[in-house]
Amino acid sequence: MAQHLSDNKHSIALMEDIMEILHITKKGIMINTLERFHICNVKRLDNQVNDKFTVKYNAIFDILIHKNS
Repeated sequence: MAQHLSDNKHSIALMEDIMEILHITKKGIMINTLERFHICNVKRLDNQVNDKFTVKYNAIFDILIHKNS
């Protein structure tokens, strides 16, 4: 973890100071889909610490990510 922080020049601070809420929604399929989408996007940027092998390729996510790049 420390190596990842150093390599990617991530800040080390209180969670409230370095993170932001991306979406607010009820528990269920919508939040699960949003989470998978954001994990796919971070994985594409090669900026992911954990869950590297838990998200499978999704063509729809790929289209959305490339459209917004």
